[in-house]
Amino acid sequence: MNKQNVMQQENAKIKASRIIDLSIKYWSIEREKLLSRNKYGILPIYKAMMTFLILEQTEISLKNLAILIGIKDHTSIIHRRESMSNLIKEKHPLIHQYYYYKKAIMMKTIPSYDWEDYFQIINDINYASN
Repeated sequence: MNKQNVMQQENAKIKASRIIDLSIKYWSIEREKLLSRNKYGILPIYKAMMTFLILEQTEISLKNLAILIGIKDHTSIIHRRESMSNLIKEKHPLIHQYYYYKKAIMMKTIPSYDWEDYFQIINDINYASN
């Protein structure tokens, strides 16, 4: 299966490819850079946040997500998901950035944004800060 087939198969309310496009705009970063194998600086954090949001908001399989973002296999996806889950559990200060990112992406991704979701995100931000 190739990247085009994966993009065509997506039929979720929010598409992983749309989240990727909005993430590129949000961080003002080149697509090639965000989807590269670079593991230095802030890029791994951006990649983990984007991956976690995609897994949280879509029904894409780990294998298909790996294909879509150009990763060799799904184990890197699992690692990113676990890293973000641990940051959330630990209430790491960096998680605030994830909630702001999530809010910005979700407000641009869903035209008729559900205000209950918005308030849940705000509650999540408040919870993470305590």
